[in-house]
Amino acid sequence: MSLSPDKEAESIEMIHRAIETGINYFDTAGLYNKGMNEMLVGKALKTKREKIIVASKGGNQWRDDGSGWNWNPRKEYILKAVDESLRRLQMDHIDLYQLHGGTIDDRIDDVIEAFELLQQQGKIRYYGISSIRPNVIGKYAGYCYYHSNNRTNSHSVRFATSGYYFRSSRNEQDGTIDKNRRNSR
Repeated sequence: MSLSPDKEAESIEMIHRAIETGINYFDTAGLYNKGMNEMLVGKALKTKREKIIVASKGGNQWRDDGSGWNWNPRKEYILKAVDESLRRLQMDHIDLYQLHGGTIDDRIDDVIEAFELLQQQGKIRYYGISSIRPNVIGKYAGYCYYHSNNRTNSHSVRFATSGYYFRSSRNEQDGTIDKNRRNSR
């Protein structure tokens, strides 16, 4: 969802109207409008947070000169990007945090370790990947399937493409996030 930072009042009103009509899932990213989108979503949802599922994405790092972005799926960057997203959103956690794209050359161990740490810290509830590349989705899914079934690492990997299903390492059922149970942990 891209919002216009120069039309802040209209953007916030649009989100409020969406909530009034039953919309409860909002997806944004630090990449959109150089973080301004997350700021607008955060402002709009500030008083309505408990009724809403918020998703954001990371892995695209803006260049210092603002001329574009570079792909950066390193653990250190993902941890920093989530903190920046939380600050912009004015929230203490993100319901679903997704890798925004992905390549077949990514160090999946780094990505999963970052997501698992963020989950343990309570900064994200669920994680996944938002990608249009079937080969990338397949690589991540294969990695997670192997590691979940063989327990070759210390964490319990559950990773899926957004739009299908997502699951946490807290052994919850597959499926959508249940907002009634979300705060019971």
